[in-house]
Amino acid sequence: MVQDVEHFVINGGVFDLLFIIPFYFTKSLLWCQYWGQALHFVFSIGLGSIFTFFVLNKKNKIIAPLAAISLLTLSRDSAFFHYAKNDGVVALLALITSYFIVEKKLNRKNLFLIFSLLSLGPWVKMNALISQLPLYLFLLFRLIKEKKIPLFPIIYHAFWMILCGAKNYLYTKNPFFPGLLTLFPPDLSGPTVAHYHRFYGNSGSMQNLVHHLKDFWMGKVVFLVSPFLVKLKNIHPYFIISVSTFLIYLLYNGGLPHARYYFAAHFVLNLFIFHSLAEKKIKASLLCFLLVFILLDSKIDKALMQASEIYHAHEKLSEQEIVNEFIPLTKLWRKLEGKNKLDYILSDELSNSYYLPLNLRLHTAVQTKRAAFLLECQGMEDILRLKEY
Repeated sequence: MVQDVEHFVINGGVFDLLFIIPFYFTKSLLWCQYWGQALHFVFSIGLGSIFTFFVLNKKNKIIAPLAAISLLTLSRDSAFFHYAKNDGVVALLALITSYFIVEKKLNRKNLFLIFSLLSLGPWVKMNALISQLPLYLFLLFRLIKEKKIPLFPIIYHAFWMILCGAKNYLYTKNPFFPGLLTLFPPDLSGPTVAHYHRFYGNSGSMQNLVHHLKDFWMGKVVFLVSPFLVKLKNIHPYFIISVSTFLIYLLYNGGLPHARYYFAAHFVLNLFIFHSLAEKKIKASLLCFLLVFILLDSKIDKALMQASEIYHAHEKLSEQEIVNEFIPLTKLWRKLEGKNKLDYILSDELSNSYYLPLNLRLHTAVQTKRAAFLLECQGMEDILRLKEY
């Protein structure tokens, strides 16, 4: 059983447990997949846009919808708001936590909520700690300034963090996985360890630095106006939190450029831009220009085309034909049947196992330690292990 859930435990989190819900109501794997994609959309830019709207609506009823539209149309790597990577969920948590730390009073109720959100982040995805570090520091600064020591929320937060580290240690022998790999070597497959060793903690190169800068500043074209809204004598906390998240990730993981790792910084930067604009008097002509600027890289046309493609596919094809059309590997899965109560399939590379027939499980050598022998194959003993599959 441990081998079967190894990949889920390493790469998943508590948010992924919500994917189980539709299986109680339907046997359709396709509609269960749609549910998962909808969850990632709603609990990222969906709720993020709504939250941003309500935060700014009290300040400026014209700027608020523009801010929501801007976040809803984040362009760089926006497809990941539908994929099971959870970076969008982490970004939503960072956005809400930033707001409560920056703008709300640090009373008992708000402090409990803040520490609850900070506790939830690593349970969704461990790299949430990167976006949370600036939040910890800013919260500490406010607590010292206001001379407050919220003992119970801190103990409560520490309990959940220790429990999260214990979960990681149980399955990987590294409480901070995928961080501190040298200090705590994880008990995982060779290719998995090599992957994280290659990227995490790698300072990167000049070429990677250019990629990182593009990923951060070009999440939306409108982000390019943010430096012009900064007041040097009084830099807004939202801007500091967003840029700090970028710099921390750059220092820690400069070897792996990927825009989705900056979603948390993007959410907060978007709030900073429109929070700053909400305090200014802007002419109607400039507001029209701003809307065009926001929609310039919205990819709405692409989203509509994809939705139309799926809709027409449902009109013409059966569910199984749709699955075969969009995920060709499933044509192979349909030819396999589990002979016993539970059978296993062995693969060298990552494979889409979601549509495997009942009673079949997939072990990939690059992820599952139990299947690593397929890549190493050091003797007859490894060859004989093929009989297990």
